[in-house]
Amino acid sequence: MQFGVFNPLSRAHHEGDNAVEPWMFGPEAEQICKQAIELKYQLFPYIYSYAREAHETGMPLMRALLLEYPDDAETFNAEGEFLFGKELLIAPVTTKGTTTKRIYLPEGEWIDFNDKKTVYSGKEYITYNAPLHTIPVLVKKGSIIPMMPVMQYIHEIEDYPVSFEIFPASENQTASFELYEDDGESLDYQANGYSKTTIECRTTPSEYHVVIRKPENTGYQTPENRNWILKMYLDEKPKTVEYQETTSLEWLWDEKQNVCIIPVPDTKEMQSVKIIKD
Repeated sequence: MQFGVFNPLSRAHHEGDNAVEPWMFGPEAEQICKQAIELKYQLFPYIYSYAREAHETGMPLMRALLLEYPDDAETFNAEGEFLFGKELLIAPVTTKGTTTKRIYLPEGEWIDFNDKKTVYSGKEYITYNAPLHTIPVLVKKGSIIPMMPVMQYIHEIEDYPVSFEIFPASENQTASFELYEDDGESLDYQANGYSKTTIECRTTPSEYHVVIRKPENTGYQTPENRNWILKMYLDEKPKTVEYQETTSLEWLWDEKQNVCIIPVPDTKEMQSVKIIKD
């Protein structure tokens, strides 16, 4: 299941009388499988954006490390792990009884996507603690991951908020992501009936400057009443948050996860949010 939920198409199959239904393995396994499936649902905006890239360019959603890091010879030997898009690295545990995973990390810095805190240096092997309930997932520093709430099916909630999980880049660098959306039902996407929204986060010595660009709409309008939720994973609580250069914005600081949570209305126009450091 750890491997399967990160396939573009996830299905549980069996041959003969072999059990595959999660509940056939007891309540613990059922709950763990449920959590894995819910994570895939939460990542739907991210997955769907990369599905559009695959449609346009042929670049796969699941990527061997060497595809993104061809100059790193070690990536040619990195088996048992793969990139999911460019930002996430997945290293599923598929051996019975195994509770750790040896993972090669390419260049850059990589953050544990499970605790959102632990940082690893790239171009090194690490041993990742992976009990049965934990899927080894790492996110590259300088990434933005769009996510949605858990639902029972896609579009159960039409105007659900889109959360941007922001792992800021190093000083004087920018993290960005292009969110792709369409109606999810018709074939209008084949005639470019879609919306694309670019979000950027620039790190400076004094602030994090988030810009949500005006969406590029070509025949599809995004839900009228919804919010963006910025989740900034930071080392310290910021001093304040400014909206559109002049207005203060309500925000929350989760001290346990070191995350600054900022609800922003989706105005369908360009928006600027500045998170001021101490």
